[in-house]
Amino acid sequence: MCGLASVCLSALLWMDSTLAQFPTQDRLNAFVQPYIDSGTIVGMSVGIIHHGERQSRGYGVKQRSGGESADDQSSVPDSKTVYEIGSISKTFTGLILADAVIAGRVRLDQPIEELLPKSVTLHSQPGQPMTLLHLSTHVSGLPRLPTNLRMENAANPYVSYTGDDMFRFLSETKPTRQPGEKMLYSNYAVGLLGNLLARQADSSYSELLKNRICVPLKMNDTVIELSDDLRSRLASPHTAKGTPASNWDLNTFVGAGGIRSTVDDMLNYIQAHLDPPENDLGKAIELDWKIHQKPIRPEDFAMGLGWHVARDGNTRWHNGQTGGYHSMVLIDRRSKSGVVVLSNTATAEVDRLAEDLIRLLAGSDIKPRTFEKEQ
Repeated sequence: MCGLASVCLSALLWMDSTLAQFPTQDRLNAFVQPYIDSGTIVGMSVGIIHHGERQSRGYGVKQRSGGESADDQSSVPDSKTVYEIGSISKTFTGLILADAVIAGRVRLDQPIEELLPKSVTLHSQPGQPMTLLHLSTHVSGLPRLPTNLRMENAANPYVSYTGDDMFRFLSETKPTRQPGEKMLYSNYAVGLLGNLLARQADSSYSELLKNRICVPLKMNDTVIELSDDLRSRLASPHTAKGTPASNWDLNTFVGAGGIRSTVDDMLNYIQAHLDPPENDLGKAIELDWKIHQKPIRPEDFAMGLGWHVARDGNTRWHNGQTGGYHSMVLIDRRSKSGVVVLSNTATAEVDRLAEDLIRLLAGSDIKPRTFEKEQ
């Protein structure tokens, strides 16, 4: 579905970031352009923040069809180009949860049974109840995907899955382990969390996203449903091989991977996490930034609310992938830096680029990647 928690994010070795200069445009190009020239990525928008200074630029093309080329400037993505951000959406759901906690509407340790429809029966293991926190940190014991997800439309596999389907699966499934026993990345669990938070607020997820996060942070292009204007700025999706793909509608799974956004908006999101505002939303950001779940196995990442914590114990990150897009965001408070890469190509190679850029901003002596041949 969306971003994979199994992506191997290497330890981000912190350097003295005061020695790191904000990269020039040529320096940024040297890291990014090889991905375009090699054919690894069709098009992408890249944004960086370092000590309050921002830079963003688009590369490649929005769509590989109709005779467009990198020389056609009208086809080059920019900071306002719209992309599906996949599982980065989980960090927004974590922040919506934190916001509800700060407002006193829910508790992190609140059993999910208290928010479920009365018609739903939760078959939990004896012992610890399944809580909202368990859903956000992937230790609920629920599977990655529900078995009643039929994916009848391969081009848009989640479009027909309903809320009734989601709750029916919960009534029928019997977890084989207690919550908190094992970390298992679960799109279903976070999708369920998004639905429960919307249900508790007597709202839609889309309205919660808009009113509680996007309006306060001036992220006007971060949405679920696309307006005509946003659709006109949407980069066309491509597979990892560069062939045209289809857009996805996550609907019931929206909290796990259904958000669309731009680099401009994501830079606002990063800045808010680097320097939270002095209000309740800022308190919610501090709560979602906090480590709430330590690794259980050596291969696990510690987690905030939706955020993975890198091996350095400081950098928060999440990636995301849908049928024709891949994205990655990293935030390092210690170096006061952040990176976002949004691409219209479903390849995890995006993660390597984003990691290299955050290391560059942290002061590491890192070299641009080279590709031996076109892919």
